[in-house]
Amino acid sequence: MQQDNQVKTISSQHRDCPFSFRCPEDWEVRDLSRKDEAKFFLRGPLDPSGSLFASITVRAWPGEERTPSQLAQEWIGRRSAFRTFRLLARTETRLAGAEAVQVDAVHDVPLPLGAVNAKMVPVQEQVIFATCEGVAYELTYRFIQAHFQEHLPTFEDLVISFSPGR
Repeated sequence: MQQDNQVKTISSQHRDCPFSFRCPEDWEVRDLSRKDEAKFFLRGPLDPSGSLFASITVRAWPGEERTPSQLAQEWIGRRSAFRTFRLLARTETRLAGAEAVQVDAVHDVPLPLGAVNAKMVPVQEQVIFATCEGVAYELTYRFIQAHFQEHLPTFEDLVISFSPGR
């Protein structure tokens, strides 16, 4: 993470899927956890056009029987239904020492959202899927493709700091 940003630790207290990670203090964090999953949404800076915030989602759910590869394939299958979806890469990686799959993709989104005069803008996502001790994890970074690299280091630092389990 950038040296001038203060860092805070976010922890899930969900009894079936606890985890923690670090993020910059200037990113807004919302706990969207429900009974069946732990989920945090992080909203970062707005893109220069004022259309979309950089965002990171960290999600976990218990009792997962599928492999990271299967989770990634299901995600790709759901997104492929949209004609503007483009798969950029699918690679094997690691998350907190566990096997993981990273998917990089782009899809066109009408921005600004809800505007009558919206224009189709490429939005890029990097998603990491992993399973550990019966819990599935999905970490996602999303931003306008032209500015995607600007906050990718924030996501990479969050991924490095991610710790599943109790």
